[in-house]
Amino acid sequence: MKSNAGMRLLRCTPLLLILLATVLPAQDYRGRIQGVVSDSTNAVIAGATVTLSNINTGITSSRLTNEAGHYIFDLVEPGTYRVTVEHPGFSKFAQENVPLAARGDVTVDANLKTGDVRETVTVSAEASQVQFTTSKLETTVDTKIAQGIPQLYRSPFVLATLDPSVLKDDGNVEYNPFNSWGPNRLSVGGGANFSNDLQVDGSRVGISVKTGYVPTPDMVQEVNVSQNTVDAEFGHGSGSAISVVTKAGTNQYHGSAYYYGRYPWASAVSDRQFRTINLIGSTCTAGPSVIQS
Repeated sequence: MKSNAGMRLLRCTPLLLILLATVLPAQDYRGRIQGVVSDSTNAVIAGATVTLSNINTGITSSRLTNEAGHYIFDLVEPGTYRVTVEHPGFSKFAQENVPLAARGDVTVDANLKTGDVRETVTVSAEASQVQFTTSKLETTVDTKIAQGIPQLYRSPFVLATLDPSVLKDDGNVEYNPFNSWGPNRLSVGGGANFSNDLQVDGSRVGISVKTGYVPTPDMVQEVNVSQNTVDAEFGHGSGSAISVVTKAGTNQYHGSAYYYGRYPWASAVSDRQFRTINLIGSTCTAGPSVIQS
């Protein structure tokens, strides 16, 4: 009897794994770029070739518009892109510098002009980033702000406080570099501490009241704060979500170095960071990998 029961359990195991895989919530930080291709009379164009190019890495992907003239690139890495549209009998369309934030939904509509296919109509204006497909309240701290603003704490999660709805608790909390207490003490939209879903590149890093992994600011591309996390992918907290996206790298070698010095004798306040030692470090990015020392 025991042998038969064991065999039945083994037969059922693959089915149980498949069922569990279908109900597990997906956690993805990638976004999408979509739009409609039409001509000068606003008639949609089916079968047009749309090419999406990552400006930093040179990676390209192509799609054909459907019968409604619509195209979509899903699961796209955050970054800056170029969108080109081609179709016989029309001039080539190019939209430059299309920024895509984490979980962003960018619309790039193309209006093709009749003409020589060797001609290119280039649009330099920034594409619309209005989120038509979601009702989430969110703020994204982009690369320029993340790299340009002085950071006393060197914890990228603290960049979330640039959102007016985020409050930071400074009482007996560790916000020092690489410490794990501080990030989960942020209150978003009046919510309670320790209730947020903290993610790095789509993976949950919150462990109880602590944070399992805090990347250095030099590795961070952007920080996203979502106040009302109604999507199923945010299933690890009862409050909001704070997502950090790290840099994907480029085709060129580059890096940075920092010296994080604190001198209590030279400050009006003896030590704003609980008397921690000076820190020296660097980051080096080559292609898609990040090496930290």
